[in-house]
Amino acid sequence: MKRKLLPPLKSLIFFESAARLHSFTRASEELNVTQGAVSRQIRQLEQFLGKALFLRERRQVLLTDDGHNYYVSIAHLLIQLEDATKSLKGPQEPDQITFVTSSALAPMYLLPRLPEFREQHENVHIRILARDNLQEIDRAQYDLGLYYHRSTPQMVEAHPLFDEQIFPVCSPEYLEQHIHRFKEPDALSTDLIWLESDEDWINWPEWLDAMNIKINRFHNRLVVSNYPMVIQAAIAGQGVALAWSHLVDNEIRQGNLVKPVDLTLTTGSHFYLIMPSHRPFSKNTMIFRNWLLENH
Repeated sequence: MKRKLLPPLKSLIFFESAARLHSFTRASEELNVTQGAVSRQIRQLEQFLGKALFLRERRQVLLTDDGHNYYVSIAHLLIQLEDATKSLKGPQEPDQITFVTSSALAPMYLLPRLPEFREQHENVHIRILARDNLQEIDRAQYDLGLYYHRSTPQMVEAHPLFDEQIFPVCSPEYLEQHIHRFKEPDALSTDLIWLESDEDWINWPEWLDAMNIKINRFHNRLVVSNYPMVIQAAIAGQGVALAWSHLVDNEIRQGNLVKPVDLTLTTGSHFYLIMPSHRPFSKNTMIFRNWLLENH
């Protein structure tokens, strides 16, 4: 079967870098090419897709809604492609760290922080495995990991990286259109975006109950099976989503998301930095571990 709809891989790589770094200039530096080369590759991809992926405004480039959705869809696929290629080529390089985390935490927490670390530690090579279930990974296959747990995970060395803090978010445009509704007691009964996932994350009923908010009936509910897509739906103005601090910090800082109500649930659970027990760790593994603990 001919795969006529596969996009040019080189253009995807340029797009992923520019989308992750929010800059054509920084993407060109990361890929060691000119800024013009980045622009050409992204325009080639936009022409292939028939969609604009970026809004080009003066010196700033912002992802369009289509660009946001496409980035969320392809980022983990590129990680998996790199993973499959490296596995086939054989054992990892001596200086390489294998980091395993979920398909939500990889693009929303880890990847935005990697450029700063890589600038400081050019000789530390990082390989990322996107796996939603840690049980699928043998301890010999990774050096470090990041996962959400309601209690301290067993059979691994676990360090709490940050607390679980959960609050509603929506787009600024959505809040402006519905500002009157959020003054009512049942404000969070309509246009909620739900996460449907096998991961043990808190959803709306549990959050509302913990906040002592009674909702008898939900209206116009949207259910999404992927957490990054939940957030992209909120950015696109589809309704109100539950957000986790540290995962949406960039989107709030950039003004893509706002808090429609000043309500935050701190659960006492954590996102844990984990390491396999009973094995020696390389110098580079400890460098990355310590950097994450100091810069979360």
